This record gives sequence, C-alpha cells and structure tokens, in this order.
Amino acid sequence: MITPMAGTPAESAGIKPGDKIVRINGKTTEDLRLSDAVKLMRGEPGTQITLTVWREKEEKILNVSMKRANIKINSVKDAYLIENKIGYIRLVEFQEKCARELESALKKLESEGMDSLILDLRNNPGGLLDSAIDVSEKFISKDGTIVSTKSRNPALNAVYRSKGVLTHPSWPLIVLVNEGSASASEIVAGAVQDNKRGVIMGTKTFGKASVQTVIPLKDNSALRLTTAYYFTPSGKSISNHGIIPDVAVDFAETESRKKSPSEIFDNIGDDKGLKKEVKVAKSKETAARDNQLERAIDLMKAIKVYKK
Repeated sequence: MITPMAGTPAESAGIKPGDKIVRINGKTTEDLRLSDAVKLMRGEPGTQITLTVWREKEEKILNVSMKRANIKINSVKDAYLIENKIGYIRLVEFQEKCARELESALKKLESEGMDSLILDLRNNPGGLLDSAIDVSEKFISKDGTIVSTKSRNPALNAVYRSKGVLTHPSWPLIVLVNEGSASASEIVAGAVQDNKRGVIMGTKTFGKASVQTVIPLKDNSALRLTTAYYFTPSGKSISNHGIIPDVAVDFAETESRKKSPSEIFDNIGDDKGLKKEVKVAKSKETAARDNQLERAIDLMKAIKVYKK
C-alpha cells in the first residue's frame, strides 16, 4: 500500500506507509488478486480483522488487529497555530471539497493571526486532479503553471495554470512530504517547488503520477487505462521519480536492507516462520514527537527572521 488513510482503523492500529499486507486473517496474499484481497478485508462495522504485514524498513513481520468501521474522511485533518504565529494544516486526501475545506481552515487561522504556514501532505495518497489544481491556486499567482500532462497523442497534451490572483498573502510556506505523498500531493508540491513559492521538506515522494481513463465495457465492468503522465511546471517527470525535497529530513526510524517480494514470503513461511512476529503498540512518547515537523518549525522561524 502507499499509505493508510488518516482517521481509519488501519492508521489507529499502527499500519504505516509502505507496509506490505502478506496475510489477511491468516490467508496468504501471495497469489491473491487485489479485488479478492479487498473482499476479504471488508466486513460488518465492529467486526475484528487481523492483517499480517511486512515492514521493510524494520525487517519485521507484524500482526495488526483492528475493528472494521464505516469510514468518513475529511480532507483537512488538522488546522491550528503552532507557535510564533506559524499555522499548521494537514491535508489527508484530495476530495471534491478539499479546496473549500482548506479555504475555511486558512481563514480561521488568519483570523487568529497566522503569518506563515506549514502545509502537511505526508501520507496523503492523492485524489482528484481538479482538487490538486484548486489547492495549488491558493498559493500560485495568476498564470503560474501548476502541472502539465503528456501522452502518446500530442493533441491530448494539456497545461494547467492558475486562473486567478492569490487568495491569500504570500506568507512563508513550507510543505512537508514523504514516501506516502503521491499523485495529487506531488502535483501541489511540484507546483510550489518549481514556482519558488515555498520550501519542500521531508523525504522523496512516492512517484505516482499517471493520468487514468475509465473505459466502460459491455458486461458493465470497466477498464482503467493509463493514458498520460503528470509533469511539474519545469517539465520534470513525477512518475517513478517523485518530488525531491529542497530540505531532506528523514523521519526518526531505523533504515534496513530492502527485500524482494519473493523473499518476503520466503521469510514468512509457515507458522514457525512467524517467530519474529510482534504486536504493534503505539508509544505515546514516539507518537508525540515528530522530528520532521520540529525541523519545519525551526526553519520557518529562521525564514521569518531573515525576511525581517
């Protein structure tokens, strides 16, 4: 998976970006189709499910138990003043109402005295292209390029530009990203970076930037076909490359050797192979500390001093 959605049972249970689901209630996923895996994971709200995941960075096999629930996701997860009039907004998904929710959050913080912003797009898997463009227009001046698409047929190429003036002052902006930031998140980060509107901080993004067209079929099914790719305003390819932060800050966790998918299942084996298995437990101390956000706050303070 790219990342668990914020506010869902998976996130609350401790699933992290990049975790690979290798068993669903004890059933291996090695030869399982995605649609079949989804069917196994779905169920009545309140019922229990256990996912066995391979956490590549820690080289651990984990059993993660959670209760199914009806999921309602708002695009804006958090919006508040941190300190020194620095605003913090966390966007978790680019839905249809994303830009409107962001506008409300910005106005609220501005009324409280905000004079700078940290926009958190970490673990945001993306969403609608229109929402990504609308969000970018909050920060990119009129006629500034936001994103372009290129396909095999040049006639289908397109360039998307900001249509209006800035809806908010050009206060200092830092955008936080990581490997869980994908698609629409990468469009916004790329637009901010290439237009020199703010600083991108964190780790390299996922690199998912394909334009997909849904083609209805006669049997009432549909085919989702990749027809083009996204490019940043400067022409850089996002797909498979991601956005490289201006300021690289790794999250405070251990690095380890990557393993191939076949090695993952070889390590799991039968029940005896699960001796390395551990239960996921979230430490309040670990959850409270966010070294990437701390670095962003420090950098924002420095930017504001320099501007003065």
